[in-house]
Amino acid sequence: MRTLAIGDIHGFPDTLETLLDFVAPANDRLIFLGDYIDRGPDSRAVLEKLVELSANPNHVFLRGNHDEWLLHARTEKSWFKSWLGAGVGGRWTLHSYGATTFWGQSQAMFQLIPESHWNFLERTRLFFETDDHIFVHASISWKPPEENTSDELLWPTFDTLNPHPSGKRIICGHTSQYDGLPANKDYAICIDTFCSGEGWLSAFDVDSNEVFQANERGETRRFVLGEGLQHWQL
Repeated sequence: MRTLAIGDIHGFPDTLETLLDFVAPANDRLIFLGDYIDRGPDSRAVLEKLVELSANPNHVFLRGNHDEWLLHARTEKSWFKSWLGAGVGGRWTLHSYGATTFWGQSQAMFQLIPESHWNFLERTRLFFETDDHIFVHASISWKPPEENTSDELLWPTFDTLNPHPSGKRIICGHTSQYDGLPANKDYAICIDTFCSGEGWLSAFDVDSNEVFQANERGETRRFVLGEGLQHWQL
């Protein structure tokens, strides 16, 4: 059984389907690192697929800062306003649920989102830990994972991430790698490979260091982290 971490999806269901077909997970454990919504064309379809996958108790679904943004925006006006702001992507998410207006009717808009989607987002975890790895959306402080706040786990960028005292390797997303390749600090790997832009959606086998990728054009590729571009298999 493989353990495959999957990076930030950001509302691209076709890319997700292409990646899942490519990795053919079968009985593998999938660990989704969050940021399922915003920016892409169909956040609703992404959440529908993840709700379906969540029926398998072997899979793990972490919360991203964009998922947290939506959960706060439902009840807090300041979060709602910032979620609709430039570059965040909240408008695209609401579009996918059929919203046509964005101001003054926030509760009506949120009622367009099925309860099963809210339940899924509310059940997402802030971290997941194994004997050798810590999986988080963005980062982690020096403290044990359970002692970190959501601010510490969901928002800092990869360049600020230091080795964890546990010695476990950290697998995260959040910080877009615009060249489409995972960032590797040895003690930490970032697999947000810019699916929301012109990059790739990545799945990372944490035991073999193999990377599987798909993009919006339906292309796929695979390579081993650290072995260079000459080892790509298209």
